[in-house]
Amino acid sequence: MDFTAWEPRYRAILEEFHFSPEAERASRDWLVRALGPGGGYAGLQAGEGDLSRILRGAQVLIVGRGAGSLPLPLFAHPTLTGPWVTIACDGATSACLARGSVPDLIVSDLDGYLPDEIEANRRGSLLLVHAHGDNLELLQDWLPLFPGPVLGSCSDAPLPPLLNVGGFADGDRALHLAEAYGARRALLAGFRERPGRSGEGAQGDLRRRKLLRSQALLRELQARGRLSVEFLDGAVRQETPVYQ
Repeated sequence: MDFTAWEPRYRAILEEFHFSPEAERASRDWLVRALGPGGGYAGLQAGEGDLSRILRGAQVLIVGRGAGSLPLPLFAHPTLTGPWVTIACDGATSACLARGSVPDLIVSDLDGYLPDEIEANRRGSLLLVHAHGDNLELLQDWLPLFPGPVLGSCSDAPLPPLLNVGGFADGDRALHLAEAYGARRALLAGFRERPGRSGEGAQGDLRRRKLLRSQALLRELQARGRLSVEFLDGAVRQETPVYQ
């Protein structure tokens, strides 16, 4: 995504959630240094060509964090005919591994169960790790443990080698990634949480507002119509989407 197109949405997110632009840039800049020449990252570094190879023209299964409670074996569903590329959204990596599937891609800001993400990465999952204002310590502590392949992303103006494909949460960022690199169809599974059911108190309200923002971005992406988007909840393909 052209950052000039994404920037107004990004600035609105910063203002709505009172995110610190300085903290956002600090995480971005650290990840730029870590993944750049001489940055010391010892794992395998991937590039945009790897994303194009995986996603161009593909059918993509995007697995959200609700996948662990899906009642059917996710990867035996009759909707999944033909070859599919699997993108796990952060903690959904654990659900994929539990079903015997190593995702092709992991989109993560490192708030899932990271030993499983490291294991999947060791077994070949390409990790797109995202820098934002409150995960700098996680990046510093955990990135050195990933053996690769790894790409970096950010929400602010991207500096090489980082990408900015748009998106807010891991779930809608994964769909933006699929669109940006030419997937033709996306099926989203495990996106079951509704904004009105996000818990009580300040944290519940914050979660609800984040879900609403993610929902708005997903609707905008659907409206563009550059790839077919369907939502799956257990055994039923949903007419009314539910978002992560």
